Amino acid sequence: MTLAANPRLRILCQLITDQLAFGSVPADQWPAVTDLAVQHSVAPLLYWLLKQQPLTLPPAPMATLALAAHNSAINQAILERARQQVQSAFEQAGIPCIWLKGAVLARTIYPEMGLRPMTDIDVLVPYDQRAAALQIAQTLGYEWEEGTGDFFPEADDELHGFSASKHHYRLYSRTQSGVALEIHYRLLGADDDRLMALEDLQWFWQTRQTLMMTDGKSLDHFSTEAQLLHLCAHIVLQHPGDDLFLIRYLDLHRLITRSALDWPTVIDQAVVLGWTFPVELALRRTVEFFATPLPDHVLTALVERRPAYEDIGLFRALQGSGGRWEAWRAYLVTLPPRQRLEMMRRALFPSRDYLRERYHVKTGIMLYYPYRWLDQSRVILTAVWQRLRAR
Repeated sequence: MTLAANPRLRILCQLITDQLAFGSVPADQWPAVTDLAVQHSVAPLLYWLLKQQPLTLPPAPMATLALAAHNSAINQAILERARQQVQSAFEQAGIPCIWLKGAVLARTIYPEMGLRPMTDIDVLVPYDQRAAALQIAQTLGYEWEEGTGDFFPEADDELHGFSASKHHYRLYSRTQSGVALEIHYRLLGADDDRLMALEDLQWFWQTRQTLMMTDGKSLDHFSTEAQLLHLCAHIVLQHPGDDLFLIRYLDLHRLITRSALDWPTVIDQAVVLGWTFPVELALRRTVEFFATPLPDHVLTALVERRPAYEDIGLFRALQGSGGRWEAWRAYLVTLPPRQRLEMMRRALFPSRDYLRERYHVKTGIMLYYPYRWLDQSRVILTAVWQRLRAR
């Protein structure tokens, strides 16, 4: 996805960053722009900005944006109540926790919480307390959901040892509809040892800060510099491929333009982590989308100081339309043979509940199995072709 290939996307990017007057957008463009805003989870912010303009959209686009904003606000309230419940339980058990991504960003860099849509709440706990955190969450009513959660939870004795290659537990509340909780004990994916050594996680813990909210409650989070590094790595390494989700880059843009970042710290730590390529790539894309102002030296320094131990080959393999398969392949090789076969079976034949959530459908579920197989085949063939060309 590029701005040159989709001029309506450029319009959307400029609107949500106050670089284009709302009144300059032709009326016939608004339905497509609105659809893109919903697709990229920026509809609530677009609606909030629009309400401040002396402009009225055609009824259909206006109703679409209003519904997205309404749903996001309700969802935020539900997730915040769940977050506070989890935090309170962890505090009582003496388990430190740091909240990640949307849970923090919605409160710090957006005008209102509901303007940053979220699908789950993410929390980081110490690696050696991950099992205790999982047990506490389960006592609160969170459980694995077949097809959408972790296939091999640590509590499964038959598959003991598998979870050491994971980075989080994904759970669903059986008492609060639509609430998903991710308990992270590492920051990235199954190949975390190559992407970030466990000992490097300590630097992130050391940046821990506390945000005091208006209701008197607190929320611990990373420093701005650590947030930036994590967001860049999350975009490039955790969600590889060609599906560029605009809200993630908007998070970076707003973090950069609304914070006094210590750029030397960002660059130094990117070098230490071996993340100069992911950080550079994420920042370049952010600038492409939003013309984000960066200090002149930042991108140059990330290239010139790139360490020899940084695994550029792995990072490049994760990019492009074959990136999904490369990430999946790297994941599979970490598993023993039996678990590998079971994971492949579940990928090919997930539960119907998973298909409903993944493809946002309620009827005709069986038709989505062939669709899924065709889509997976396309990704694999693309990755194979890219490897052949690279040779």
